[in-house]
Order: sequence, then C-alpha cells, then structure tokens
Amino acid sequence: MPKEFTDSIVRILSPDGKTVGAGFVVHEKGLIVTCTHVVEAAGGKPGSRVKIRFCATGEEQEVYIVPEYWRTSDAEDVAILQASLPKKVAPIVLGSSIGVEERTFITFGFPLGEELEGLKGECKVIGRIETKRGFSLLQLHSTQVTSGFSGAPLLDNLTKRVVGMVTYITIPDRYGRLVETAFAIPTETLREVCRDLQISDFCPYRGLDPFTESDAEFFFGRERAVDRLVESLRREPRFLAVLGPSGSGKSSLVQAGLISRLRKGALPGSDRWGIIIARPADIPFQQLEDRGLRGASENLAKAIQAWLDNH
Repeated sequence: MPKEFTDSIVRILSPDGKTVGAGFVVHEKGLIVTCTHVVEAAGGKPGSRVKIRFCATGEEQEVYIVPEYWRTSDAEDVAILQASLPKKVAPIVLGSSIGVEERTFITFGFPLGEELEGLKGECKVIGRIETKRGFSLLQLHSTQVTSGFSGAPLLDNLTKRVVGMVTYITIPDRYGRLVETAFAIPTETLREVCRDLQISDFCPYRGLDPFTESDAEFFFGRERAVDRLVESLRREPRFLAVLGPSGSGKSSLVQAGLISRLRKGALPGSDRWGIIIARPADIPFQQLEDRGLRGASENLAKAIQAWLDNH
C-alpha cells in the first residue's frame, strides 16, 4: 500500500505528451487499470503501447495494452496496461463496493491537463444502477469530478481502499440538470475482467450489528455524543447511564466511542481502568463471573471489591 494513494496513480498520455486521463496501479506485477476510452484517446488499442507518467516519480514509460483484459468503451470500458513499476510505486488496495451507498469518497484526476500536478475531487456514492449491458455502475454526485478524472480511483478515506474507477460524467440535459452526476465502475467489475486482481474482504460497514471496541477506527459521526459522555464521567466518574430506544446505537456509542476514548486516557488514569462488558439480556451475572468477577451471582458487591483489590 503506498503512503499516499496518489503515488499509485499514473497519467495516460497522448502521442504529443498531453494528459488524456488517469489510471492506477492495481497489482505488484505492474498491472495498471484505466478506462478503454482513455486509452483510445491516447491512440492505443489492444496489443499496442501507450505512454504513461507515474505521479510518484515523474518517470514516463511506453506500456503494453494487454489484449485479454480489453473491454470496449461501449461495454465495461476497462483496459489494463502492463508496466515496469518504479521502486517508489506500489499497488493500491482494492476493496468491495458493497455497502458504499450514501458515503463520501475522494478521487484524483487531471482536469487541467499539464497545468497542475493533478487535483483531488470529492464525490458521494448515491446509488447503484444496472445497465442494459448486464453490469452495474456506481452513481456519483460531485461538484468537482469532471473531464480528466476518467480512469481515476475512487478511494474510501476510512479504509484506504479503492472501491471503483471513475468512468464518465453526464452531459447536462436541456434543463441544465445532471451537471453534477458521474459514474464509476465498481471493483467487482474490475475483478471480473482480470482475475489476478484481489479484492479485500475487509468491510467496515456493520449493518445492523453494533460497533465494538475493535471497530473504533471506523466509528465516526458521534464525536459530540462521546464528548458529552466523557464530560459526564469527568464530573461523576462512579456512574453514567446511557439511555435511548432500541436500535438507536447505544452499544456502539459506548463500546466503539466511549470505551475507546477512555483506553486512550481521556480521563486521568482511564487508560489503566479495568473494563468489563456484560449485556443484561444474556445472563449478566454469569458474564460478569466469566470476565473475572468471581462470585458475582452470590454477592456482586463483594465480587467487585475482590476484583478491585486484585487490580
């Protein structure tokens, strides 16, 4: 995994050296994925060569367009190039596009050609659409993605995985609408084209399952609520009740939010606190005994005092 995701991105160049789109390294053997229409704009075709420039090093190469991975621009619009990777360049990790709807991602393209080293763009995946040609696309909403982003990776900043590749933007209709609509090819389609590509099965989206302490790095958006819990414990460290309707996220807030913050020393000495988790609906006294409070079923207060004495 590169230190910066832009280190795995390349410019696709026309014969006269102008940037016509982007691509990104997806395999340690030097495989680079981009859009077919970008390669065609650079004058390439299956079995021929096209010029690229690595963002990380500025090095230019004439790279081979692998025929077996060529999918026409009126189909999947995927082309894969074979390059010799510079030492500073590493493939970016691909992740699943399942569950990415309503999330915001970043990308990196070349809308201004040679004038800048490239620009980041932010976009939101607002849905998945099925095409008449039998594959799906991710529908994007963005005020920044435009021409020059074709072939660019769609990066989840949370997981540091790419979930798709920008393919095209819409042309505004006669009412001037759809001006902020674009589309991306999901990573699953890239995998169908080239079986050498690997998609990480790691998924941070918990669905209806609660976030636990081990999911803390993926728990976000509730910072103010966690701050309130920490401040409440600061005022009265002996007791804190978190109340809310079923399914409102209490367990996630406490485990992935509050406990994680306490482990990091949010309160004086809290990084050394002993923490025991038990659910009232799951034989709580037995759970407490299993977690070290011996004798909790007979005398909870005595069991707690014994635990404190030993810790």
